[in-house]
Amino acid sequence: MKNRGFTLAEVLITLAIIGIVATLTLPAINLNVQKQQVGPSLAKAVNTLSNANKLAFADDDVRHLSSISENYLDIMSKYVVGYSDGSGGYISKDGIVFSSNNFSEYPVNITVDINGAKLPNTIGKDRFIIYIYNDGAVVPYGGYEYKKYSEGSTVLWAAGCSGDSVTNPSSCSGAIADNGWAVKYKYELIPNSTSDDNSNSNSNSNSSVGGGSNNGNSETCHGRVDPITGKKCNIVYPNNGLDY
Repeated sequence: MKNRGFTLAEVLITLAIIGIVATLTLPAINLNVQKQQVGPSLAKAVNTLSNANKLAFADDDVRHLSSISENYLDIMSKYVVGYSDGSGGYISKDGIVFSSNNFSEYPVNITVDINGAKLPNTIGKDRFIIYIYNDGAVVPYGGYEYKKYSEGSTVLWAAGCSGDSVTNPSSCSGAIADNGWAVKYKYELIPNSTSDDNSNSNSNSNSSVGGGSNNGNSETCHGRVDPITGKKCNIVYPNNGLDY
């Protein structure tokens, strides 16, 4: 029997099916790859600043960063290989952007953009909040270590960035750190920012310090700096009455 080859129509139909399948599956694959890179990249950013602080302490033989400089940007500029971004922030040699509304008040809250100017520029996806304490600790916001330093009553990510619920993306920094530098929350649930601006606007309509309801925690803006809005806030925990 003579073998019959494929007709042009059959080939075109096959290619069309392959194209449709690729269109449906590639975004999910790309999202998964992006998600897998988040934890290690955030860990690198935290380690970069931790090592910088250790070097600063070793050189100056002091126990507090403020004894070296009241402006943490000075310490980063000396001990982190990189350059100023021209708008008050700092870019490491790895392309990580560190920005803050106020580098001169400890603990310094810093927005870390792990992929620089690349999109999505969204809190909980490629932008994360960390705090630099005067003793040199580099603490991801919302996690167990942050709870200890802030004398809070709860680990914020447990209610704000856990499982299928992401109501407080800013607390996802702590969720990643507390889960072995891996993204365990529904990364895809966080809507991308509508702006490609890489400045330290820290805007996210779904997040605020304390994470909205956040197990009943209330807040009034008059103390610490809110890492999202840049305003000074003092969060009161009703369970223990402690401010921070």
